[in-house]
Amino acid sequence: MWRKFRSCPESKVLTDQEYHRWGRAAGERRFDPARNLLHAAAFTREIRSEGRHLTRDSMYFARILLDTGEEHEIDRACRIIEAVMATQVIREGSPVRGNFPWFAEDGEAQVWDPNWACFIGQTLLEILRWHGARLPEAMTRDLCERLRLCAEHDLARWVSPAYTNVALLTVACLSGAGRVLNDDRFTRGGRDKLCEIDACVKATGSFDEYNSPTYSAVNLRALASVLELLTDQESLDLARGLWRLEWKTLLDHAHMETGQLVGPHGRAYGRDMLRNSHGLVKFVVHRVLPEFPMGVAADNGPSSLFPALITRDPGCPSELLEAFRSRRLPSTVVEVVDSWDSRTPTPACRNWSLWNTCGNRELWREYVRSKGVVGPDFHGKVKRITSYLAEAFCLGTASEESMGDQAAPLIAHWPQLGHHERSNYLVAVALQRDGESLHYLSGGVFSLAQQAGRVLGVLTFGPSPEGAGLPAVATAMLGIHVNRDGSPNVVVDDEPHRGRFQVSQIVVIRSQGISAGFRILDARIPGADLRGTIGESSAPHGHEEGELAIHFEISPLALQSGQAAFVAFSLEITQDPDLDGLMRRLRDANAKVDPQKPSVLRLSWEPRLSLETSIQVPVTMSAQPDRVYGRSPMTVGVTAP
Repeated sequence: MWRKFRSCPESKVLTDQEYHRWGRAAGERRFDPARNLLHAAAFTREIRSEGRHLTRDSMYFARILLDTGEEHEIDRACRIIEAVMATQVIREGSPVRGNFPWFAEDGEAQVWDPNWACFIGQTLLEILRWHGARLPEAMTRDLCERLRLCAEHDLARWVSPAYTNVALLTVACLSGAGRVLNDDRFTRGGRDKLCEIDACVKATGSFDEYNSPTYSAVNLRALASVLELLTDQESLDLARGLWRLEWKTLLDHAHMETGQLVGPHGRAYGRDMLRNSHGLVKFVVHRVLPEFPMGVAADNGPSSLFPALITRDPGCPSELLEAFRSRRLPSTVVEVVDSWDSRTPTPACRNWSLWNTCGNRELWREYVRSKGVVGPDFHGKVKRITSYLAEAFCLGTASEESMGDQAAPLIAHWPQLGHHERSNYLVAVALQRDGESLHYLSGGVFSLAQQAGRVLGVLTFGPSPEGAGLPAVATAMLGIHVNRDGSPNVVVDDEPHRGRFQVSQIVVIRSQGISAGFRILDARIPGADLRGTIGESSAPHGHEEGELAIHFEISPLALQSGQAAFVAFSLEITQDPDLDGLMRRLRDANAKVDPQKPSVLRLSWEPRLSLETSIQVPVTMSAQPDRVYGRSPMTVGVTAP
């Protein structure tokens, strides 16, 4: 079916030895024999890393070398392990005792990412379990002590079960440490954390850290470790259930034609996972479905090591692969990824960013109780994601999502003609301007409803999830960004664009057989000037090929609690070449503020799509911490899926 659009040169069965060679080659390119560590050159655009060396990824490389079975590589692997272990914080009384810095050159004061203990702990376990007998006895004893410190760190931290990838890595670290060290504290901790995750998932049937091109694969790796390390049957059954659910969710969203995990993405490090190695999902999918496009298999980033790490992990359940191969398009996948039960108190931790969430068992019991169980008797609010898979494109949205630094609440993809290594994309973003640079607007919240290729959306504003209060910036904007190398052509109301557009005018982007129509239905921002602009722009997570940007600018954005503020829009993605028909359909969508309830906005797009949301700027989180993400209750309705 999908091959009528393009072929994939990587459509061949690769052995695990070939995946291992990919990852090993990536490590060899970065290996610094003078430091016995991997260079951190060009690690991220946000974090300066020139001249520094990676800790976690160097441990990955040590495991990769040991996996070769080559005796002459044992000495190099041991030198790498020693260099990494020298960076672990072991000082008694340190608040980061047991953890590691990102970069080997950093000291205790620069240890800021609490996840490094469980990431490195997982690799320590793998090395001890698979290769411990080949290591010097003194090193094995030392690694057991370092593993104990990792487990102590994770036991004290007690991360949220909603932080899916890190919670699963914590289970692996604690369960493995309990088994290797014969310490029942860690064994019980791993079992308890696994039960928390299972309860969190069973409330909705989905993972909170949803549909991520990177972390879905990290989840599978963590679960592979858990399945090998656990011994009690009850825990194994829970882990197998989560493992199967992750695979099902992954295949439900795998789109062959574009080589993408169909959006929306809770956490993503780019718009198109074919263009770099960050989208780890493509490696695990390609391993079980060789016809799935791979795109760039290796680049200058540390994610290029990943293929060598999955060679020992179990593949996909065969019945899920059979169901995938018999799937017919178009299809729509709808998942509930979070829920808020109106009959239970909402804990303050609901307002925290996932990666800041540490607590205790009672706090997470409150968290799970606040979710309730979504079913016929459920009373409250749900957060849904909708993913539409057509033969020629895919489109996904989240019913509500804050514009965090990795979220993609509305994203579409279609093939780039003549290029197997990348796809075209369109993404909606909330942005703020800082000098010449654009950044995500913390405190921007998207509410979206979708039916097939149509979307109704509202951008509203609330407190930052990082606790910085309401957004106050000179220029904010709702942006629709499209990759420039897809040769997009833009018209406004059927005329060549002149670099601007007005509210209610229709902007149509045409690119390689796909048309995307966009229209601002209404916008009300107290004290702000509003204008629409069209041009080239660079935004976070945009790719180096550049982007065409449709911006609806707000200058300034300075709001107070209780005000009504919003930007409402409609969007349609279609492969129908009838431009007039697309524009007629876009004119049918409308948005109206309820005269009886001026804090409520209702959008409709007959015959099948509607959305209702609060447009009132909420109080700050600190003043009223029981608000979910600082938002008042919202309902989203799709009359027919």
